[in-house]
Amino acid sequence: MPPFLSGTLAALCLSPSVTGPAILDRMWIYPLRLGLGLLVVGVAACAAARAQQAPPPVRGSGKVVRDLPYVHLDDHERVADVYRPHSDVPLPAIVFVHGGSWARGDRRRMERIARQAQGRGYVAVNIEYRLAPEHRHPAQLEDVLDAVCWVRSNAADLGVDPERIALWGYSAGAHLSMLAATRPERGAAGERCAGIRVEVQACVGGSTPTDLRSFGDVRTLRNFLGGSPEEIAEVYEDASPILAVDEEHPPTFLYHGTADWIVDIEHSRRFRDALAAAGVPVQLVETNNGHFSGALFADESIGQAFDFLDRYLRGSN
Repeated sequence: MPPFLSGTLAALCLSPSVTGPAILDRMWIYPLRLGLGLLVVGVAACAAARAQQAPPPVRGSGKVVRDLPYVHLDDHERVADVYRPHSDVPLPAIVFVHGGSWARGDRRRMERIARQAQGRGYVAVNIEYRLAPEHRHPAQLEDVLDAVCWVRSNAADLGVDPERIALWGYSAGAHLSMLAATRPERGAAGERCAGIRVEVQACVGGSTPTDLRSFGDVRTLRNFLGGSPEEIAEVYEDASPILAVDEEHPPTFLYHGTADWIVDIEHSRRFRDALAAAGVPVQLVETNNGHFSGALFADESIGQAFDFLDRYLRGSN
């Protein structure tokens, strides 16, 4: 890409008068006007600009250990990167779960937030999990619960307080985080989690799909769940966090864009209402983002999410 073009697009993405979310969502919604090529270039430039803008951890603020296996299963291991601040005392931990329609993506999608968590004094555990369609529900849920189990059972080595663990995901990762929080009894049995609790103490979800039945018959969910809503209605119900909400659900922070046409904001609104009705502390922050821009331009919401976690994992006012 020519330097003048990348520089211009980067400036537009970071300009206070022409916001990144507006550019990104307009390019996605009107591909015939702007051209698919410009869309790809623009997204790449915006993402690169945001990555350059986000400062790395302060020198000496901690360490990062990559590719730690958190479970071995079926001749394949799932791995995580662990970001730990320097501290002489056990710290609260956040397990990060990336999005990607349950079928693509990796932990790099959550790396920027994981680094921010490290800077805020949290141990960030940024995981990968099995992907559809090769692996279908509940494989992804089991991996997330295995990760929580691994963090708690290895808390001493990781420098984590085992009584202060949260989940944080975006899109499909937010769905898996909320599903894991609502269904801790689905934690893997046997040697991997024998005698280890998999409940978490808080959750954060961005653009969270909470009722998979509402999407109808779409290929993404066929790949993830194994069939249509008519064919496997009970699986769609089992995989919908909103249907498992009760008073045991941990305090939850949600952020969602009103312009999100992939996961309608009503998913988060109805989930908030269900949690509130069950007496669970919950906060929903609505932004003007779309689905993709919400992953790149939600800095204010992310800061509010950390403030929420501070209250429930640290007891801060």
